[in-house]
Amino acid sequence: MKTKHDVLRVNHEFYSAFRSGDYARMDEIWAHKHDVSVFHPNWDGIEGRDAVMASWFEVMVVAEPPMVTVRDESVIVTGRRAMVLCTEAFDATRIVASNLFVLEDDEWKMTHHQATHLPYNANIPPRSHD
Repeated sequence: MKTKHDVLRVNHEFYSAFRSGDYARMDEIWAHKHDVSVFHPNWDGIEGRDAVMASWFEVMVVAEPPMVTVRDESVIVTGRRAMVLCTEAFDATRIVASNLFVLEDDEWKMTHHQATHLPYNANIPPRSHD
């Protein structure tokens, strides 16, 4: 059975590939058999695997990949679909993100990533995990 732990592992692999500029690993993380889409901050929405992967090439290879860390992850698993809600941290900047996954060939694969800047006054410290 695929658990929340498995989803978090793939979510962490996504951010590791993002930080390191590992485009080949990023390509493996995204679904091949399902529709995919992405909303990068300040970009229009992008749909279709070729266009989504081209956008990641721009972000990770053409530009220098940012040193992003993920915080405050919350996982929801519903059957063969899962969602991770989290905060992305770039130095002092916080971005809220949603990452959607689907089981494809018994592995969690990303189908959607959306990252949106928080309002200026919402840049508050991360919550405690006590």
